[in-house]
Amino acid sequence: MNHHSPALTSPAATSAAASGLRMRGITLDVQDGSQRRRILDSVDLDVAAGEVLGITGPSGSGKSTLLAVAGCLQAPTAGRAQLLLGGDTPETTVELGRDTGRAAARIRRNHIGFVFQQPNLWPALRVTDQLRAVSRLDRVLPLPRSARRAVDARAAELLEAVGLADMGARRVGELSGGQQARVNVARALMNRPQLLLVDEPTAALDTASGTQVTQLIERMARDNGAATLYVSHDAEQLAALNRVLTLVDGKVA
Repeated sequence: MNHHSPALTSPAATSAAASGLRMRGITLDVQDGSQRRRILDSVDLDVAAGEVLGITGPSGSGKSTLLAVAGCLQAPTAGRAQLLLGGDTPETTVELGRDTGRAAARIRRNHIGFVFQQPNLWPALRVTDQLRAVSRLDRVLPLPRSARRAVDARAAELLEAVGLADMGARRVGELSGGQQARVNVARALMNRPQLLLVDEPTAALDTASGTQVTQLIERMARDNGAATLYVSHDAEQLAALNRVLTLVDGKVA
């Protein structure tokens, strides 16, 4: 595998009717005292639906900032980030990074899942309740019975998929680090996002558990059709991915 493979080499992602993430010319400048500092410099990439693109590079190279732009948490100075939902028309395109307010919150809730290094799970909450809590359906009160059934069915489906089918009634605080990482992945996919953003998910895990989580993310992204950016320093975990982009000083190396 070529760890420095160009970002624009995925045939599925370059089809006019493809679904996935498209970023063009993403540039971000920030004020650093009296000077302007460039964090991202004209980054281009495509990630097809169901594909995982690894992102690596030295500390401070812009990896997490790139995720922040894709996740509508940071607006770029220049460039365009888009989520294509089966085509390249205004009706099938979600613009990312243009807004970081209420519109961005709706985009994150409806289209984006996040997997961070620290799961930030509620330790006293049962696993199934953890997944219910993040479902957008739970934001409408009172929930119709059919909606509650749909939430519970989705939670059960995901727990089975991540190998925790018998853990739904357990409290999160009772789980191992590897099991919590699996819950973290399931939670991120609860609302069926088209984009999955993963930031150092295995940093706190041993090698064996980390490998299992990486393989799980790759499989779940494929099975759920989520275009996925996977940031990691771990060369061993990245070696499992088909494509890896390296950032150096905010540029694609």
